[in-house]
Amino acid sequence: MGMGQTTFAGRLGQYVRDKHVPHQAPAEMPFPLSQEMRDAINHHLIPLALLACADGYVAAAERQAIVHHALILLEKIGYPVTTDELHKLMDYVTYLNPSLMQLDPALHRLEREDADSKIAFLGAVRAVVMADGRIDPAEARLLDELKLEFAKA
Repeated sequence: MGMGQTTFAGRLGQYVRDKHVPHQAPAEMPFPLSQEMRDAINHHLIPLALLACADGYVAAAERQAIVHHALILLEKIGYPVTTDELHKLMDYVTYLNPSLMQLDPALHRLEREDADSKIAFLGAVRAVVMADGRIDPAEARLLDELKLEFAKA
């Protein structure tokens, strides 16, 4: 594992942990997505969902940003998404309630992806964080620094 990978998991992981506010989980929902689809996207969705629910409420714009990113990931790997699967994906994101314990494994899997995937992920992080129309200057700086690190890689 290279220094850039450790930095990615460490800095982004700390950012998500700092934003995390524990909340009561909703009722368990059966997984509407295929295992193949979940395996392809969950490592991106877990940190995004944790950020989205940091304020205790997941806004529609935050869910939309997460779904949009998931669709980009699926397209990149050549996974065709039918209208039915799109609706299932939207439901899945609506009820996705990851625990903080799932964060590190997701980030470590993200670390092994190429720079373009990480930069796209950071764009999705920014979209989720800015869904309410506001972003703290320190948060914006951190995301810009991480993006620049991987643009050089």
